[in-house]
Amino acid sequence: MASVKEALRRIYHEMVVGRSRVRVTGATRVQLAEPPIFLLGPYGSGTTLVRYVIDSHSRLCCPPESDFIEALAPLLDEPRYRQGLEGLGFDDEHVVQQLRQLCAHLFGNYARSWGKARWADKTPAYIDIADTLLRLFPEAYFVLIHRHGLDQVHSFTRGGTFERSTLEPFCRPGEDPRLSCCRYWLDKTQRLLDFETRHGERSFRLRYEDLCRQPEATLRPLFEFLDETWEPDVLRFYEHTHDKGHEHGRVMATRGFELSAGHYRSWPGELRHACLEIIAPGLAALGYMVE
Repeated sequence: MASVKEALRRIYHEMVVGRSRVRVTGATRVQLAEPPIFLLGPYGSGTTLVRYVIDSHSRLCCPPESDFIEALAPLLDEPRYRQGLEGLGFDDEHVVQQLRQLCAHLFGNYARSWGKARWADKTPAYIDIADTLLRLFPEAYFVLIHRHGLDQVHSFTRGGTFERSTLEPFCRPGEDPRLSCCRYWLDKTQRLLDFETRHGERSFRLRYEDLCRQPEATLRPLFEFLDETWEPDVLRFYEHTHDKGHEHGRVMATRGFELSAGHYRSWPGELRHACLEIIAPGLAALGYMVE
């Protein structure tokens, strides 16, 4: 008998009490004058160089790494947060539009401060939330930046002498950080390839080596993809003023498209072989030679 009463109590609560929640007015879609651009690539793959090129266009503005959108993504992805917002009467679409409005306000004001009409963002960590970015901005364009895995590893680990917290999920006790970075590179590369497969019409694949060897031939199709007029002045990105972020590093001192490649050949042979074994699937998928 007690179990029947408990069952009836639950039914009453779900059908009557649950319906008494306050429902917030439906979300209004936030309109953008221009579609945003997201530059995605692993750390050390040339994303800063591409950022300076984009930022040198008369209509485009690309700030230093923003990072904050990654902190907002759980509001859409974490069940506990979603349950709390639903309890307040906010459905998914309402939350999406509010986050879209916040991002558009921050980036839009930054672009206007430079007198630019359209904004872009370059944050490598956003590879992990690419689908969230597309959900917030379905009209967005995505530039997916790749570099030979061993060159990226050498750059990001400073030749194996420096380990970043980014690599912690890929580390194993006592091993060379270059092995950890290879797992990082493969994971991010596969995520980018998967995103491109699913959203090819919104994606442009750019290889760092192509950019450095043939800058204009590589960049003209990129700006065509972005629906922007080609401006030769972007090739002189080093003559333009760019806000410095924590990631600007060596690029600020360059006077052109200088290819940095092959430094990994100085690594111990056994280590190089072990790294190649890890990244081989990604290299093959991108058309790089697996040595």
